[in-house]
Amino acid sequence: MIFYLGNINQNILDMEINSFKKYLIILLSFFYSLIYNCQNVDSLKHKSTDDLFSLYENTEKIEDKILIIKTFVKKAKTNNSKDDIITGYYVLAGLYNDINVLKYSDSIISLTSKNPSAYHPAYDYLTKAYFFQDRYDYVNAIDNYIIVNEYAKKTNNTELIILANYSIGCLKRKIKEYNGALKLLKENLNYALRENNRTHKLLSLIEISNIYTETKNIDSLKIYSEQGKELSLILKDTISYHHFLTNEAISSYNEEDIQEAIIKLEKEKVFFESKKESKYLLYPYFYLANANIIIDDEKEALKYFKKVDSIYQLEKSISPFVKDAYSYLIDYYKKSGNLENQLKYVNRLITFDSIVNVNDLFLNKRIYKEYDIPKLNAEKKNIIATMQIKEQKLFIVLITLGIILLSVSIILSYQYKKRKFYKKKVEVIMSTKDIKDIKDINIPKDIVGEILLKLEEFELNQKYLSKKITLNSLAKGY
Repeated sequence: MIFYLGNINQNILDMEINSFKKYLIILLSFFYSLIYNCQNVDSLKHKSTDDLFSLYENTEKIEDKILIIKTFVKKAKTNNSKDDIITGYYVLAGLYNDINVLKYSDSIISLTSKNPSAYHPAYDYLTKAYFFQDRYDYVNAIDNYIIVNEYAKKTNNTELIILANYSIGCLKRKIKEYNGALKLLKENLNYALRENNRTHKLLSLIEISNIYTETKNIDSLKIYSEQGKELSLILKDTISYHHFLTNEAISSYNEEDIQEAIIKLEKEKVFFESKKESKYLLYPYFYLANANIIIDDEKEALKYFKKVDSIYQLEKSISPFVKDAYSYLIDYYKKSGNLENQLKYVNRLITFDSIVNVNDLFLNKRIYKEYDIPKLNAEKKNIIATMQIKEQKLFIVLITLGIILLSVSIILSYQYKKRKFYKKKVEVIMSTKDIKDIKDINIPKDIVGEILLKLEEFELNQKYLSKKITLNSLAKGY
């Protein structure tokens, strides 16, 4: 018994020693890290802001980059260089993936709001919008996108307008406002083609192909998917390339070619699992689940619907796939009499629905009120302005035509009066010439007849109006 207790005491002692060793290792690591960082900070202090930024660009580790840029900001504050401070904050917002993104973005906004430039604070609101959207917080995301759009219009920043349009288009797709989403995304695609901007082109092609996949427009999907795959290969973007392949696999499912769909979806599942791209796995998992329902493989369907749930728990991605997965799981465990699992997925569906309803309701109202209505009003103003310009042009044309018609009328009236005047003169002359008078002038009758005939012809043809007639020409028989 004593031996046993001794063993217990020894075990306790060993545990305490091991615990102390772990504590000592952690403590030494902390002090080493502190000393290392202090040495680094001390060595960085003597560098200029230009040297620090060059060092940042040539450094690979994120932790080291953050340390360098923080030193850069401190140096900028010492030099009272507002531009460098803003640059440092902007870089830091891009280096972090947590609440610090908002912290540094808000710092820039506070520094630049009173005197905005073409870039700040617009791009900082955009950074915040991306941060919220990545976390499926669409309420805060749309707030920031709308502010971005307002700044973009004020500064006439086309690049920023394109980014805002793309983001709003994505959100419209999420609430199934497909026509509005397509309009924005195709505008962006046309811009990308004009500017030869391959990044914007690829982003637009991805979202457009997503819309045609969701609306089961197979022919259009094939066109845009082919363009997207080709560009993905040029840019060596394998994730985007397989995203298009996933859409094509879903298209096979929609065409009811189930075996082909399963083969394609399995390949995409393997690829995204190997890349640990969990947010992309939602699609192959969901459609593999449904495909297995069709071929009566309930076990596989259950497996993949559970994987959809696991992706949601990890990513919190708001997708209708999640609701469908929960509905299936609830029904499955209800039939099997497993109340514990049934309650588990009911609770998860309630939580999911509450998030979706808030986001969808808010997005529908907010996009329409804050984005669509102002855009429609702007379009209305453009139409009215165009109509006014057309009316002004029409008025000028009518005035010009009026002046021309009036001028022609005056000229014709003048010519008519002139003709009338000369006609009367001829009639007076002719009326004074009597046959008796003719006999008195001793001119042969045949010559008189010829003269009278030519005078009659002269009158009938109105040759008296000709400017070329002279006394000599009349004497010669005109």
